Amino acid sequence: RRVPWLRCPGSKSTRSSPTPSCGWAPTTRARPSWTLTGKRSSCRKSQATCRTFSRCCPWPKPYPFRRILTKKLAEALHKERPEVYKDPNHKPEMTCAVTKFEAMCGFRPPKEIAQHLTDYPEFTALVGDGMAKAYIEATEGSDGEVLKAALKALFTAAMVAEKATVETQVAAMCKRLTDKDPLNALILRLNKQYPLDVGVFCPLFLNYITLEPGDAMFLGANEPHAYLDGDCIEAMACSDNVVRAGLTPKLRDTETLTTMLTYKAMKPVIQKGVMLDKNARIY
Repeated sequence: RRVPWLRCPGSKSTRSSPTPSCGWAPTTRARPSWTLTGKRSSCRKSQATCRTFSRCCPWPKPYPFRRILTKKLAEALHKERPEVYKDPNHKPEMTCAVTKFEAMCGFRPPKEIAQHLTDYPEFTALVGDGMAKAYIEATEGSDGEVLKAALKALFTAAMVAEKATVETQVAAMCKRLTDKDPLNALILRLNKQYPLDVGVFCPLFLNYITLEPGDAMFLGANEPHAYLDGDCIEAMACSDNVVRAGLTPKLRDTETLTTMLTYKAMKPVIQKGVMLDKNARIY
C-alpha cells in the first residue's frame, strides 16, 4: 500500500529534491513528524520517554559518510560539546530497503584495500608511500590487532590529508577512470555529487552493497556507513547524535570518527527476514 511521504515542518523537499526529507515517527523534540497535507503526527511522546523511533527516507544523493556512537561515548560527547551532540543517547540502526537501495557499510577485507592501493596510485599518493607499504605488509600477516592498527593508521592518514592534496588526487583519479567498472562508476558519481571531497575515496575502504526491497541491514555502533541512493525505513534508538567525516556540507568531526571506529574488516550481513503474512516480515 502506498504511504504518503512525511516531512519536517517548513520543508518543501520531495523524493526528487536535491536534499532528502525524512518522515519521523514518533515525534522527537528536534524533528516533529508532519504529513505532506500538514497534519502533525499524533504521537506526543517526548524524547525522554520514547526509546526508539523510525523514519522513512528518500536518498536522491549520498548521505554523509558517518558512524554511530556508543551510549558511553554519546554521554561523554554530550557533556563536552552539547551544542554539537545534543543528547546523551546512542543510535544503533536497522535499515530496511523500500526500493533498490545502495549503501557503503563496514571496512572491506584487508586484501581488497591493499589491492586498491596498488590499482589506484592516487590512493597511495593521498596516504603516502610509506603508509601504503606498511599497510600492504601488515596484510601479509595474520595478527588481527596488527591489521586493525594498520587500517586505523591508513584510514586516518586519508581522512586528515591536506585539502589541497585531497583535491589534487581526487581530480587526477577521476580524470583517469571510466565508468565501465561498477566501483569506478561509484567513485565518479560521488565526485560529481560532492566534488573533490575526501569521501570520494571511501569506496576504496568500505564495502559497496545493494539491498533489494525488503532486505535489511543492522548498523552497529562504531562502524562506518554511508547511504548512496534509494528509499529506506530506519528503525533506531532515539537520538540525533551522529559523527560525520565526508560527503556532507554539515559539521565534520574527523578526529572523533577516526579515533572511535572498531576497524573491523567485515562483509555486512544482509537480512532477508521471514514473511509472517503478506503485510509483515520479521528480521
